[in-house]
Amino acid sequence: RAIDPGGTQGQLRTQLRVVHESNRMVADKTVGHVVPADVIYDQQTSSMLQTAVLSRELDLLIQQMDDGTEDGKLRSRLCKLIFLISKLPTDGAAATGLHATAETLADLMVEDLQAGSGKLRQQIPTLLEGLVNKGTLLRIEDEYRLQTAESADWEADYRKRLAAIRADETRIASERESE
Repeated sequence: RAIDPGGTQGQLRTQLRVVHESNRMVADKTVGHVVPADVIYDQQTSSMLQTAVLSRELDLLIQQMDDGTEDGKLRSRLCKLIFLISKLPTDGAAATGLHATAETLADLMVEDLQAGSGKLRQQIPTLLEGLVNKGTLLRIEDEYRLQTAESADWEADYRKRLAAIRADETRIASERESE
C-alpha cells in the first residue's frame, strides 16, 4: 500500500483473475466459443457486496430470477448485465455509449460465435417485457433498468392512481369537456 496508494496492483490482480477464470470457462470448448459478459457479475459479486456497489436485496432479487428453468437462468443473466451496464459511466470522457437494450443484451450474452445470437434475440424481448410487467425492470424508451425499492414504490403508486383515474368516468368526461 505504501508504494501503490492508488491500488492499481490490486486492480490488476483482479483483472487478471477475471481473465484467467473466464479463459478456463472456454478452454475446453471449440474455437468460436467466447465468454459472455455476465460472467463478470458472477466473479465480482462478493467484492461488489463488500464495497456496497451492489445491495444485498438487489443481489437476492437477481439470484431469485434463476428458478432452475432455461428462461429463469436467462432472466437472471439479463438482470446481471443490466446491473453491470447501469454502473458504466454515461457522460464525460469515460462514457461508453453502451445501453441495456434487447439487442445489446443479446450480443453480450452470446457464448458461441458460430451459432450467433439469433435464438437469444427471439427469447430476450419476451423475457424483458415479462420482467417489466412484473415490476422488476423499468423500460425507458428501448433501454432497461433494474427497479430500485424507491422506484418500485413510485411505480406502484403511479399505477394505482392511473387505475383510479381510468375507473372514474365522471372525471374523464369532465377532462374531455374542459379541453
